Amino acid sequence: MRQHQFKKTFPNESAVRDKLTNLWDDDSATKIKNLKVSEDSDMSAFEYYVSLRNKIIICVGLLIVISFFVNAFTLLLITLYLIVIYLGILLFKWYRFSPQYIATVNEFLFPKLFSVFDLEGEHTHVRKSSQLKNSIIALLDDSQLITEPRNRTKMDNYFITKVYNTKCEMTEMEIKHVSGSGKNRQVKRIFKGIFVSYQLPVVLEGRTFISTRGDSQGFGHTSFWRSVTGGASLQETKMEWNQFNKQIRVATTNPTEARYILTPAFMSDLYDWWHEKKVNIRISFIADHMYILFPDRTMFINQALSPFSLDTKKLQDYVMKTAVPFMHTLHLIEDIRVRFR
Repeated sequence: MRQHQFKKTFPNESAVRDKLTNLWDDDSATKIKNLKVSEDSDMSAFEYYVSLRNKIIICVGLLIVISFFVNAFTLLLITLYLIVIYLGILLFKWYRFSPQYIATVNEFLFPKLFSVFDLEGEHTHVRKSSQLKNSIIALLDDSQLITEPRNRTKMDNYFITKVYNTKCEMTEMEIKHVSGSGKNRQVKRIFKGIFVSYQLPVVLEGRTFISTRGDSQGFGHTSFWRSVTGGASLQETKMEWNQFNKQIRVATTNPTEARYILTPAFMSDLYDWWHEKKVNIRISFIADHMYILFPDRTMFINQALSPFSLDTKKLQDYVMKTAVPFMHTLHLIEDIRVRFR
């Protein structure tokens, strides 16, 4: 099998977009508008959306007109009730149809993500499978990248592929902790972005955690983690690059192994990634996995582009939201691969 050189082929975001543009079908927007939610449907997703929108607009218009021109109080009330009921039915249909539309659009677009990087993989929506969601939550627990209390986990697109013959999974997710009720209800957003799990070809002896300076709450190298694991001998480890040490923190139970894994190329790519995005990227190496949390508060979760504003740029931007962190992940995988051939 041909071994990929991701860093050479895709050194930056522009290279990814250029490849995506070259692969792009100019008729993609038209094809999306013609997509059907099911084989039994007589209308395309776009036509159904337009139909619902027009009916909603008509109902709202009728409500306004009636309020001005109908003087008979009883007739006004009856008419208003009927329109409101019908409007409620239309809005409910819109709500029920939206997930189907999102799935239809994403299943058309996201195979392009694998094509860009010349990989074979599968894409699905986590909400379709409670078993898959439980599996991803188990991986998140194993990663120890979020250890603070959480009780709401929303997941959307899930990607699985093989990179250098081992499994790589990527999930869009939003994690919150909700406490109290009524006026005392509090919602804390813990994380929104992409969670990556990459299976290493070896089992590591120690546990290594990486994060940016100042990012300490609810993370595996904090005192909370040590308390629940019986006081594991974690220690902050300085790497042989002062600029890296100033901005990025490494804590490990095995400093020798950590320095072996974190090659100069890995540190350089991670530092550049952080320097570009200025977000609290978290990484852990535990057992036979590398885990990554890449925050992105602008990411769509269970949302899709409006069917009324589809064009090539918006569609490509939608795919690039996932393609860019995937590119950086592939860079890091390529960097550590030299240690595990």
